[in-house]
Amino acid sequence: MTTFALPIQQTKLHDWVDPITICFVENNLNPRLERVMHNLKRWFETNGHTVQTQPDENTQLFITTMRGDEVIDRPDALLLNGKRRFQLGHRPQVLTFVDLTTEQFEERQRYIDALGELSYEEAHTVEIPGLGRNGSEVIHQQRRRHDLVGMARLLQGQAISIRIMGLVGDGDWPDYGLHVDLAGAYATIPCNGAKDFIHNIGGRIVTFLNTVDVKDHIYLDALLPAVDWETSETPNDLVRAGKTFTDYGFFTDPVDVVKLLGFRGLGDAIAAQYSEGCYATFDAAIDGLVTTATGSAKFVDKRAITRSDTTLIAGVKSDRMGALVRGIEGRPQIAPSVEAVELYGICEMSGTETDPLGGQRPRIRSLLHGHIGVASFDPSRVERVVLDQSYYAYPVSCGTNILAEATGKAFASATSLQSGNDQRKVIFIEQPCHGIVVVERWVQGMRPFEAIEQALQKGWLVMQSHVPQSLSEYPV
Repeated sequence: MTTFALPIQQTKLHDWVDPITICFVENNLNPRLERVMHNLKRWFETNGHTVQTQPDENTQLFITTMRGDEVIDRPDALLLNGKRRFQLGHRPQVLTFVDLTTEQFEERQRYIDALGELSYEEAHTVEIPGLGRNGSEVIHQQRRRHDLVGMARLLQGQAISIRIMGLVGDGDWPDYGLHVDLAGAYATIPCNGAKDFIHNIGGRIVTFLNTVDVKDHIYLDALLPAVDWETSETPNDLVRAGKTFTDYGFFTDPVDVVKLLGFRGLGDAIAAQYSEGCYATFDAAIDGLVTTATGSAKFVDKRAITRSDTTLIAGVKSDRMGALVRGIEGRPQIAPSVEAVELYGICEMSGTETDPLGGQRPRIRSLLHGHIGVASFDPSRVERVVLDQSYYAYPVSCGTNILAEATGKAFASATSLQSGNDQRKVIFIEQPCHGIVVVERWVQGMRPFEAIEQALQKGWLVMQSHVPQSLSEYPV
């Protein structure tokens, strides 16, 4: 598998983006940061966006700066204190531009590589400037996914900013940008010319500010009777499948933001931890999608879930901004994974079919969302679908309304879903800078997830730890 960057000047920005409002709060500028900020401001203004020097209630994003020879102290972190500092009634998002010479970048990379040579127990004792006491533990874990993931977490910790745009190189303009967020973005953006470079960065910023997290769930009054839940084998299928998928690398250590930064009290700035991926399957007997619980509200390790780490989705709200969660008699409310709307929407948009008893069910039975990539696949056994081209040039954030809609439409176009005679029972899609979604059709005689497991075991679908950062090509 190879990944290539789409030519930005030939790729149209999403047609659904609206004008945004950005406030620049720059610190300790050097000439290159000043040059990039100046050109970025001009790009925003030329393309109809509002640039502020003083924030107000319309501000959607703070753009701030940091040199590679410094780390940000908590009192200066806009992610934590921007709302209070500027006396705002809301918390704008934060993007930090970190300027790094080649030597500063390589110095950090050597440090990360040396950390990777240590055992987990040894790495746990290392203290890294600007990170929490246990920040080295997070870096050690995340580096195993990709070298640049370790770098991404280090920069996030030192800048106290989840969204990072690294500027790496020694010239008047950087050699490349390093686009980072929590979900899995570590894309390198080559600077082959100032105009395209600024357009790429500006397009990515406008894209993520035009998406909204879909987590405004409704908890239905009508509860599922406890006996129906207790006699269902579907939650047990999720428990079993989680162990199998872990063997194939789908789930790694959750990102513990408290360990990375070294303090609590993050509040509504960011959840305390983010678990890796989720999975779900449709249960016709209880007419709903049984899915893993969110890892943002409570610790949920997707590698070893229990029945209590699953919940039931009965539908999606009409505005597509949350799921309809059906509670279970005798259990507390459990929020579904952040991709709940995406998972149910895929089932919904892919249409229905008649089951053996004459009822209707989604054509898609089970879904697996992982923060990894596909190394290879057998196209005679597994189908691949793709998003519109703009999603690979200007990636869309995970767990958002836009990505959920686009992913559902892509699966709905799958050839194997339109023909009952198609032997391909497994379909996947890459979500750039985030991961993949793998789904399975109903197969007589198989339990949930067994078609996906079969594809993995027989090598029809081969995984890799690297998250796709753009559109991938596979050998024919």
